[in-house]
Amino acid sequence: MQQNIHVAIIGGGPSGLFMYKRLIERNIAGLKVSIFESRKQLGAGMPYSYEGATPEHLTNVSDHEIPALVTTIEDYVQSLSEATLRTYGIDVDDFNRYKVVPRLLLGRYLSEQFMLLKRMADEQGIETQVHLASQVTDIIDLEGQAQVK
Repeated sequence: MQQNIHVAIIGGGPSGLFMYKRLIERNIAGLKVSIFESRKQLGAGMPYSYEGATPEHLTNVSDHEIPALVTTIEDYVQSLSEATLRTYGIDVDDFNRYKVVPRLLLGRYLSEQFMLLKRMADEQGIETQVHLASQVTDIIDLEGQAQVK
């Protein structure tokens, strides 16, 4: 008998992204994931969006320090257009996995990784509901119903 499992991830920033990735890697039959994010974008969270960074802010980590996602930052940077590279002040010929990137670019990267993971989940039959601009203020156990509100 297939067991249906419904997991809620509160917060669609970097930590939520890595949790989502772990769930997808498990390839659990009957898995449904609901992601609640208070902002209008998944992945970036506050530190890697305009809410917490400006164009001159750099990350304090590089590609070799971040757990593997779908695409490495190095490969992602290599795929960017010349215009985008100029926007973020990146010289692709001088870029490697040990370089830090602007926080806003990392936010863009993380957001795109979320979308790639969502595609992988869809291919595995994992249902994912994304609730953007949804602030979770409380979790209430609906006793006897195996649910929360």
